[in-house]
Amino acid sequence: MTFRSVAVGVVLSAVLCLLTVLLRQDFMGPGFLPAGIFSILILATLAYNPLARRVRGWELSPKELAVIAMLMLAGGSAPGLLGGAPDMAMLPHVVARTRADWKKARVLEQLPAAMLSETSLQGSSDPLQDYVDGKGTPEQHIGLGDVPWYAWQRPLAFYLPLIAAITLACLGLALVVHQQWSVHERLSYPIATFVSFLMPARGKGRSVVGSLSFWIAAGVVILILMFNYASSYLGWGKIPLLLEFAPVFELSDTYMAGNAAPALTSPSILFLVVGLAYLLSSDLSLSMGIGPLLFTFLIGWLQIMGVQIQGGVMEPDRTQFLYAGAWGGTVLVLLYLGRRFYWDTLCSALFIPARHAVPAFAVWGLRLLIISSVAAVALLSGIGINWLVGSLFLIALLSIALVFTRLVSETGVYLIQAYVFPGITLLGFLGLAAMGQENYLVLSILGAGALGSQFIVLVSQGLRLTEIKGIAPGRSGLAAGASVLLCLALVVPLFFLDRYDRGVGEGAKTGEFASVKWPIDGAIKVQQDIKFTANQTWHSPAGVMETLGRIKVHRDLVAAFAITAGLVILFSAARIRFAWWPLHPAMFLVFVTFYAQWLAGSFLLGWAIKTGVTRFGGAKSYENFKPTMMGLIAGEVIATMLMMIITTATGYTAQ
Repeated sequence: MTFRSVAVGVVLSAVLCLLTVLLRQDFMGPGFLPAGIFSILILATLAYNPLARRVRGWELSPKELAVIAMLMLAGGSAPGLLGGAPDMAMLPHVVARTRADWKKARVLEQLPAAMLSETSLQGSSDPLQDYVDGKGTPEQHIGLGDVPWYAWQRPLAFYLPLIAAITLACLGLALVVHQQWSVHERLSYPIATFVSFLMPARGKGRSVVGSLSFWIAAGVVILILMFNYASSYLGWGKIPLLLEFAPVFELSDTYMAGNAAPALTSPSILFLVVGLAYLLSSDLSLSMGIGPLLFTFLIGWLQIMGVQIQGGVMEPDRTQFLYAGAWGGTVLVLLYLGRRFYWDTLCSALFIPARHAVPAFAVWGLRLLIISSVAAVALLSGIGINWLVGSLFLIALLSIALVFTRLVSETGVYLIQAYVFPGITLLGFLGLAAMGQENYLVLSILGAGALGSQFIVLVSQGLRLTEIKGIAPGRSGLAAGASVLLCLALVVPLFFLDRYDRGVGEGAKTGEFASVKWPIDGAIKVQQDIKFTANQTWHSPAGVMETLGRIKVHRDLVAAFAITAGLVILFSAARIRFAWWPLHPAMFLVFVTFYAQWLAGSFLLGWAIKTGVTRFGGAKSYENFKPTMMGLIAGEVIATMLMMIITTATGYTAQ
């Protein structure tokens, strides 16, 4: 890890954060695919290094490129960590003015003062109106001194330490599971593997980009995607990338009853997903492709039988708990698979002799996880949530982040809709009285954004990438922690400077601040539902014993949780026990979400290509065909970045 690589990585991370905040464009790319970072790495490999070889000492080695990638993956997630916290602190004041149900539910009175910004005027400054509309002009922008910082002292004093604590807890968790996943279970890490293939291997002078098939595949994909992008503006006919199977699905009343989405009945060819599916185990790519088809059919059959299982996004119904059960079952499976390693790590972290040696980075990662978690629970206690409810909420939040990471590390799925929320899950097991109505509202808000999930996913990919290039995970983790904290310190003033200069934007106003309303609307609905409020007291429990005395388990919700948790455990056991078992339990994690249906066709196409190549050409043909599939991935990554740049520069968005 050279000084040059660290310096370049930190600078590029800062630039990435600067562009993300000021241009309001997510240069990290869609979902968990950091297209901006990967495009920079591809540019460095394909353009910078060939030129730099002419000057001795200027070429970036594979290790240096891996370090730069790691720092950018960690630091570039800082804007996402800040997320919607400022909006949740300010915009409820705006929405409450026009919503009678919010006034009746006393939303602003229920929220702790530490979670709300000041709205009082001070001189000519109106913190609320200026936040919404902005007070800068295209000719004259404001400075940091024009931001009404007095209005943000309380929420920043709560949110920033909480974000930092959860971020460091996620970093510690990533370090704890890395050895188990990377070495013991040998996960594929398809995204990290793709990036490592772009760089020369240790001791060699060329990478996969030296293959002609790579260039042909990447070039064809770039041409197709950019032609279609231009066609949406110029009115040309597009190159079709849809597989039209809707008439076939319409022949089945069961599929129609299951509300099969157009994304499933007419799947798009996503070159990136096809390439990633080629790198996965066959049972995994098959499961990710066939899962949404099976589940849609099952839902349709249940609908015909009169069983309704579909519901709202932030509503504690059976659908929510079917999703939550799959994620909870996955956590149990992961703990079981690594039980010996995690027990030895815990013993070592507590200075108790362990039966087997544990890497130092895993031990210190667990200590960081414990210390950061205690700090997070203490911050929650400071706003009235007792340590038991706060601890359970944090465990649920980190479990969601862990499953996100496992899903991306094992499948490469970069677009995930997780209808799993820690507050709602706790509601099913504890009941509203045990949590407290005010506390449920608070936890609904804090748990709505899956805080820390993007960070831990990207850092885990970075840990694997640097490990492939021969860098110890402990050093990589330390660099990642420093990078994200530095970038977070940069993002906070930049965010408020931009927001008070230009306001929230017309999109947020047109949508009537939907991102702020939906978690609060969901909590209000629960507070008014007799199922959860019958014979219950209003106030939140003062202590742990009072919480335990009020517990009311909602059996129908817990039963739904147990069904999918049991299926995940059963499929996991079958996959371990029987070599012929064809399906992977990961399909339960994505279920029938829109993204799962959208990606399913491309997963099946990638599975079919891999099956055909290996069956008729053998292992050697599989390896020879890898550069072509890597070219598909690289082509879509580069095209995505080009479209993002054009959209930012012109304001045009393709239809």
